[in-house]
Amino acid sequence: MNNTSNMYLPKPYLLRILFWLTAVLPGYTQYSDTIPQIDSLSVVVDTAGQEKPFMVWNRLPGAEGYIIFQWKLQNVNWGWYGIDTTYSETDTSYLHLNGMPGSQSEKYRIGELDSASQNNWNGAFGEIHTTIHSSAKFDPCEATIALEWNKYRGWQEEILEYRIYTSENGGPFIYSASQVPNDTTWLFTGAGAYSEYCFRIRAVSAEGRTSTSNTVCVTADMPRPPGYINADQATVKNNETIVVSFHIDPLAETGEYRLLRRSAGQGTYDTLHVFSGGNPGYVEYTDEEADLNVLWEYRLAAVNECGKTVCLSNAATNISLHGNAIDFLVHLVWNAYREWIGGVDRYVIYRSIGNGPFLEIGATDRLNNTYTDDISGFRTQAVPGLFCYRVTAIESAGNPYGITGESRSNIACIEMETDIRFPSAIVPNSNIPVNRVFKPVYTFFPREYYLVIYNRWNNKVFETTNPSEGWDGNPGGGTTPQEGIYIYYCKIKNMDGDVVEKTGKVAVLFRK
Repeated sequence: MNNTSNMYLPKPYLLRILFWLTAVLPGYTQYSDTIPQIDSLSVVVDTAGQEKPFMVWNRLPGAEGYIIFQWKLQNVNWGWYGIDTTYSETDTSYLHLNGMPGSQSEKYRIGELDSASQNNWNGAFGEIHTTIHSSAKFDPCEATIALEWNKYRGWQEEILEYRIYTSENGGPFIYSASQVPNDTTWLFTGAGAYSEYCFRIRAVSAEGRTSTSNTVCVTADMPRPPGYINADQATVKNNETIVVSFHIDPLAETGEYRLLRRSAGQGTYDTLHVFSGGNPGYVEYTDEEADLNVLWEYRLAAVNECGKTVCLSNAATNISLHGNAIDFLVHLVWNAYREWIGGVDRYVIYRSIGNGPFLEIGATDRLNNTYTDDISGFRTQAVPGLFCYRVTAIESAGNPYGITGESRSNIACIEMETDIRFPSAIVPNSNIPVNRVFKPVYTFFPREYYLVIYNRWNNKVFETTNPSEGWDGNPGGGTTPQEGIYIYYCKIKNMDGDVVEKTGKVAVLFRK
């Protein structure tokens, strides 16, 4: 194979005329046994590691050789110029070492070498074939790469599709997608920061022929977004506010994070707070305006310099607890916590009596959001009638970031009505201790209590605000209990705020 600079080729103007004739004379460029036709034209990598055009054409019986033509600019003139020659009938492939398929789409066609003809060429061209030239543009705002390429030209049969192959960080090229013949664009999404992506396009014809483009590579030069943002919990604090917390991928380079909130499952999110100035690794926020009876949903969004969300956390919802009592059964119900990555393991129920400490009284599994507490056993224990409850959700093991979330609900209180009864007589010298003292019997302690006792002369003999304190029949003044009829007056305020007043008589008797 020799360079055509050593042979006599047609002048540029003659070649341009012949090219014009092929365009206007039907059948002039049809496939023929007497005209060499390129079968495939692709971009390949040569031994020096450079991408070059490589073509294969049909063999012409009896041909002396072939002339390779390229459409190019030479001496300020565009035209078909012979770039090389082969001198064998069987030499039907060519690698153009001076080709630049990475810069542009290049056009080639083949002619038959004919030493008996003027200029060693019989004047017949094969079909024009063009390399596929692809280009790529990275969008750091969207983390996408837009590919674009020219249509392959040359085959008589139609093109079925264009196949896109992708390589990431020097890895193997893997099939990614296909486009229809009329669509020569494709959008690669989800580019990773600082990763290099290379692409090749392959045209496939109806007869199975293929043509591969140049390789185009781009690096996703952008700040590294978080690989994750974990919503640790949304928990009620002091039955007044909701505290939300998040852990952020420590490798992230995103500088702005927006705390989002909405009424759970309703409409769009509102921005509640903005954290800026770099990746804090961990953020916590106290929502002082949240109504604890409403179910709120929180997320944390990492936002790039273009204002686009590049990573969104899982949701964190508060637990809203409600309860009611029927007789002495307290029924509790709450919403399921969502959406821990590890899922909910269990719900733990706590109870406080009369503003006392919260103590664990039971638990349910992750699928059970109700609980019934039987408080009938407290009727004889003279305890306050205020029963308050709280539920804590516990995250299951399996969170990939080693975090176990806990979410505490609001406090739901049940105020039981106080039923108060008084004895009609006491016996100070009775063998039974309960009969020796005048004291009311309660179902539950009232919120407020006042008891006063008068003798028959309307003199006050006893007074107390302690519901546990009773009267032993002593009329006061250090004397011993005396038989007689006494008048009592009692005023109580129930846990629900209702005031109850009772007046009656009590007899002081002695056992004979």
